[in-house]
Amino acid sequence: MEGSSDIDLSKISLRPLGLADIDDFMVWGTDEKVPIFCTWEPYATKEEALNYIKDKILPHPWFRAICLDNRPIGAILVTSNSGGDRCRGELGYVLGSKYWGKGIATQAVKLVADTIFKEWTHLERLEAFVDVDNVGSQRVLEKSGFLREVSQSSSLSSLAQQQELQQARTSSSNMDPLSALRDFTIRGELEKIVRVNDEFRFDSDYSFPCHAETAYRSKQGNLYTLETLLYYVTNHHVKHTDYIQSARTQGIPSVTFPDRKPLLDYLTGKISSSDSIEFLLPPQNDPVHPKLPSLDPNVNSGINNDSNDYGTTDSRVFSQIETPVDYMSLICSGERPLKDREGLLECKGRNFYGVLTSATKREEERQRIESQQRKDGLVAKSRLMGSDERGLTGFGDESGYDPNPKPKLHLKGGKIGEGVPIILVPSAFQTLITIYNVKEFLEDGVYIPTDVKVKQMKGAKPDCVTVQKKFSRDRDRVVTAYEVRDKPSALKAEDWDRVVAVFVLGKEWQFKDWPFKDHVEIFNKIVGFFMRFEDDSVESAKIVKQWNVKIISISKNKRHQDRAAALEVWDRLEEFVRSRSHS
Repeated sequence: MEGSSDIDLSKISLRPLGLADIDDFMVWGTDEKVPIFCTWEPYATKEEALNYIKDKILPHPWFRAICLDNRPIGAILVTSNSGGDRCRGELGYVLGSKYWGKGIATQAVKLVADTIFKEWTHLERLEAFVDVDNVGSQRVLEKSGFLREVSQSSSLSSLAQQQELQQARTSSSNMDPLSALRDFTIRGELEKIVRVNDEFRFDSDYSFPCHAETAYRSKQGNLYTLETLLYYVTNHHVKHTDYIQSARTQGIPSVTFPDRKPLLDYLTGKISSSDSIEFLLPPQNDPVHPKLPSLDPNVNSGINNDSNDYGTTDSRVFSQIETPVDYMSLICSGERPLKDREGLLECKGRNFYGVLTSATKREEERQRIESQQRKDGLVAKSRLMGSDERGLTGFGDESGYDPNPKPKLHLKGGKIGEGVPIILVPSAFQTLITIYNVKEFLEDGVYIPTDVKVKQMKGAKPDCVTVQKKFSRDRDRVVTAYEVRDKPSALKAEDWDRVVAVFVLGKEWQFKDWPFKDHVEIFNKIVGFFMRFEDDSVESAKIVKQWNVKIISISKNKRHQDRAAALEVWDRLEEFVRSRSHS
């Protein structure tokens, strides 16, 4: 939720986004927090982002960058509907997570709402669709003058539609719409399915209402309608993001990404059945029907559903998208259902207690990791100081002798800054060393690909990993503990004094918002490493060779050579730390 801010909102402006803004675009385009409620994934490469700008953003009729001091920090767009519905426009926006909660998104939405009706004189209504869990975005719209209009669901919205489904299944010789659609798909006769008014006619064999529910239940819990499945099977070759946009333009609920492949396999005959299929018919001879309240979302809402009447020319509304309500709850309910906290959190196989237990376990795991990190690093410093004062050489018996002496942790202050030294690694998966596999490489001298480590991991991604040099050419060694992190934006000002090394990605934008003026200053104060496979092309290290960075090459297949590469890193790092501490 947006709150008070130390940013001057008068410096927020909107302007077209161009190819020259690619570096700023990559800041939020690669941010994992930004697309949580969106249909796109963070961009992996700058080339992919440039193609998106050229193919999608530049041709868009109304796409603007949200700028702070004329520098893009997000984007906002308005898409007009087509045909007779072109008087309605849909609003969308995205903002870098660094700028959340500062009133910037609200300011941008207000700027759009104040100008779009002047620029597009045909527009009468501006609306937005918001995920039910995206509370912050809902507050942005409410503070910008939008009105909460309706909560939409893909499940049946009225008793009349439920009766329509029953009539459809009994009026076509007991053939259900899912089986009919599968039959026509396998035979390659989809073109014989014709829409006539509000029903689909399957040649001269069957006819079903367009909104009749099928027996295929999505992983979200709702039954897909015939209209949804027919539109998907005829457009299954289209990229998912383009398919969703097209379906939304047509006003048709879309098939979710996890359902795409198993649904297509069933409809095309590759599989004969699926756990998602429920061939259940509502009771046909029940003489008693409870009186149900109207489930029409526009009842008592003051919304005129006439497509030619949207009130004033500056009409702003937004719809909240939520998980479909349970079918049986609608049948049994005699009044508008009110949910408590547990009801809101309930879903298939989970209740409030389960969510609470899971959250508690995650918090305990986080505290355990932090405790271990303190034990490995900061706590070790005080122990060493105490042992040095007593003149002890180990932690054995009272005589000071330990038959199995352990290497001491050596933590320096001075120029490096008090505390455990920090090593930064990229968060992008396309680099060889990440926070997932850095511990095995630096401590054990073994390189394990990031994707393999991710599959092996249990629990959430760690925010920090502690590493120590556990192997050395020198038997009489002193072990130093280091913190490894992959989120430079989370570092405080005093933390930067402890940063001693960075594994570089080979991209300038990796150092955006670092407290240094250029890469020359960075690599004078921080030792840099660039990891590459020895048979990679020279072009991959072209930019890095211009920097004061140590290039480390490893083999793709010869894992016994990894130890030598890890020693190269430790030797260069220890040399740098010694020189910096005595400078």
